[in-house]
Formats: sequence, structure tokens, C-alpha cells
Amino acid sequence: MQRLTLKAASTVTDLGRFSTIAATWSVDRGGDQIRRGAFAKTVARWQHSGKKIPVHWNHSGEAADVIGWVDPSSMREGDEGLYVKGQLDLEDSETAREAWRSMKNNSVALSFGYLATKSRDREDGVRELLEIDLFEVSIVAVPMNADTRFIELKGTTGDPQTTSPDLDAMSIEELRAYSEAVIAGIDTKAHLPIRIASFPC
Repeated sequence: MQRLTLKAASTVTDLGRFSTIAATWSVDRGGDQIRRGAFAKTVARWQHSGKKIPVHWNHSGEAADVIGWVDPSSMREGDEGLYVKGQLDLEDSETAREAWRSMKNNSVALSFGYLATKSRDREDGVRELLEIDLFEVSIVAVPMNADTRFIELKGTTGDPQTTSPDLDAMSIEELRAYSEAVIAGIDTKAHLPIRIASFPC
């Protein structure tokens, strides 16, 4: 896949923090379906390690394409899939700034690198992933599963009309209800399950 063509970026004023549904339980374009509970062991290992999960641009392992991190303590499974919270290195990475621009335009989604340590094939041809060893999260233009999405992006514009609720304090069920409300147009500032939250500089 082609890499981003980068141009000089303007002064960074956003925080680069995001909340996402990084994986879902639906069948993806490759015919795989993650079963609930598949992330339990890998989440526990990451949380025990004390390390942050790297965020890549488009699964690239080049140093310049490692553009942020996910906090393992934020990871949890819910009704829709795997919820994670992360941070992009906007100050130090031009690639991160370009990815952030696309995230704010809602033109990219999520994917992740993993090994399927347990799986089974169903009669309908779907491969069920029962246990996953996750090793990176990626921001991608063409996700394998189109149901992944960003829930919240945090900026610093100071516009009180764009302040989001505290998503960190929400359960996964509350996050789902919030996303559905945005889709339904209850929030007139957005028509998709994504929100630009603002905080004073």
C-alpha cells in the first residue's frame, strides 16, 4: 500500500488523544470474526507489562510510522468490541499530524496487528478467532473491518459547544448509547459516531 506524502504541518494545537472501538465482533472483509473474550489474555499481558501498545500508520514498522501509543489500562471488551484510548505524537511526528487530520475528517479507521493463537472454522466459511495476541494498533485508510471507528478526538480550541461527555467514565454500554445518539442526529454538531472535544489551552 502507498505511504502518505507529507507536507509541512502547521503548529499543533490539538491534544492528539482519542477513544475508539478498535475491533468489533462482526465478520470482517477477510471472513474472520473475533469472539468476545478473545482479547482477555493479551490485555492482561499488556497491562502487566507496564508498556504502552504502539500505534502505527497503516501497519508500517518503520520508525517514522510509529506515531503514538495506546494505554493498556484503557482496554476493555464490551457489547460492540474492544474499546481503547490512545495518544498520537503530534508534536514530534509529521506522520501523526497527517493521520490526525484524517481522523478529524472521519476518513480513516482502525486496524490492529495480531496473531490468532486459537481459532476454529465454521461450516459457513467464517473463521472464528477465539484468542488473539495483539501487538500493535494501526490507523488505516482501508480497514479490514469497516465497523471500527473513533468515538472521541480531543482538541484545544476552547469552544464550549464541542465539549464531549467524559467517555473515560462511561461503560461500554453507555459508549454505545452515546454513539447511537450521535448517529441519530441528537447531537447536531456531528452526524457520525465521532466527536471533537475541546479543552482550554
